Amino acid sequence: MSEQPLQKGNRLMTENERFAWLQLAFTPYIGAESFLVLLQQFGSAQATLNAPADKIAALVRHKQAAESWRNADKRALAQQSAEAALQWEMQDGCRLLLLQDDDFPEMLTQGITAPPVLFLRGNAELLHTPSAAIVGSRHATPQAMRIAKDFGRALSEKGIPVVSGMASGID
Repeated sequence: MSEQPLQKGNRLMTENERFAWLQLAFTPYIGAESFLVLLQQFGSAQATLNAPADKIAALVRHKQAAESWRNADKRALAQQSAEAALQWEMQDGCRLLLLQDDDFPEMLTQGITAPPVLFLRGNAELLHTPSAAIVGSRHATPQAMRIAKDFGRALSEKGIPVVSGMASGID
């Protein structure tokens, strides 16, 4: 078990480890906190994916995470999601930033809820500037959705980056 927190850029990540990182990030019920706990316990995403479900269950907060670990369909879905993310990254201007990457935004690495993966489209320099998030409801009304969209557009037209956690509704 590694007692040290993950260090940004502390090792070269192989393509297989990067794929495993994405697969782990897309595993149902493995949130940011559990993701970090598992990496610290097993030392790598590949080692985590090979860990027995009972060891995973002992380390994560949600019992559904261990159930996902035992469910071949859910693991296959996580693998398909990782493949789709890598395909998405092949588009012009698209990039996946992993928490361990040197250019991952420092302001997002604070605390145990740092996202393991960021989907970036556009100017990466904007990740290091002040930004705005529009937060609302997952069950927003059509009027609220229009208002949030207009507000986001107005901010971006003024040069203020608008970020999203990619949840449904207004996020």
